[in-house]
Amino acid sequence: MRHISDGLLRRVIDDPLILSAAVGRHLETCAVCRAKLATMTADSQAVAGLLSSPVPLVDPGAARQALGERAAPRPAPLPPIVRGVAARVEINPAPAVRTLAAVAIAAVLVVGMVVSGAAANLLTIFEPKQVTAVPVTTTDLQSLQGLPDLSEYGTITVTTQPVLQSVTDAQAATTASHLQILQPSYLPAPATGPGAFAIVSQGSGSFTFSAAKAQAAAQRHGKALPPMPANLDGSTLYLTVGPAVVESFGLSAGQQLPSLVIAQARVPRVQSTGVSVRQLENYLLSQPGISPTLAAQIRAIGDPSQTLPIPIPANLATSHPVTVQGVQGVAIGDSSGLGSALIWVKDGVVYAVGGTLTENQVLQVANSLR
Repeated sequence: MRHISDGLLRRVIDDPLILSAAVGRHLETCAVCRAKLATMTADSQAVAGLLSSPVPLVDPGAARQALGERAAPRPAPLPPIVRGVAARVEINPAPAVRTLAAVAIAAVLVVGMVVSGAAANLLTIFEPKQVTAVPVTTTDLQSLQGLPDLSEYGTITVTTQPVLQSVTDAQAATTASHLQILQPSYLPAPATGPGAFAIVSQGSGSFTFSAAKAQAAAQRHGKALPPMPANLDGSTLYLTVGPAVVESFGLSAGQQLPSLVIAQARVPRVQSTGVSVRQLENYLLSQPGISPTLAAQIRAIGDPSQTLPIPIPANLATSHPVTVQGVQGVAIGDSSGLGSALIWVKDGVVYAVGGTLTENQVLQVANSLR
């Protein structure tokens, strides 16, 4: 008997009872298929742990009371997927410091640090104009989780705290976010309108490197870190993210996830006080936990200062380039074929369209945005 296909092995993780007797006997005797199943199971558990979020609570009594109120239109409740993200990142001062700084260091780490322009005394080292896929293995994910906390490398400061809120419609979202919100003229059958809107306001912060703090932290943890270059010690990175708008379709009673989500956000921007971008790239990519393979993939990005990397979990998803809205984007699909997403950058805005739809449906929605 031939080896079991990847698609069937992936389904076994969710539903072990689908195996026929013959396939089950093959799995018991084939070391290759058992090893592949073990790897897929580990990948699934790792990604599920990273993406898990609390299940929103539903209060039927409160919902009935709200329906009975005769009042002016109010913003729609935040979609469950947005509430889940908000619960994970805990938008309040203390956790947001870690979140914002983590985004800053991730942006700098992933893009590779090549100067693209200047403003005042700052160098703009990251302001993406395109996207590219970067495969990430389970080993990479586990290694990155073992990196030291960002605060051990320097000082984190949040300048503007992002705020999450819901609004009634696209016009209100445009007014609140100052983004020109695009709307779809095509919706596939599972996605029913009108959409529910959520907004995250613009956030900003900075991170100042400290060689002394990094060395002290390394000694406390008994780890060896590469020496921080003199030009990096004391230099500051400034990050601006958002605003962002998320529109969800296809939510119904008892349904926790929408069938279609459209996200639009101002591209993130990272600026530096002038440290050598090559020194910064080499230092960050030499940290323990950054595999040579991942570092090589990051360095291989054509123009990292203008390219937004999209991490793709290996063995769980596939990706390929696609033309959308007249520009090149990335199409992503999970190995089960249950969902698809598109991500692209155009005119200073990052767009994402995804859901429990086929790639053709998602592409049709994306190209219908006006």
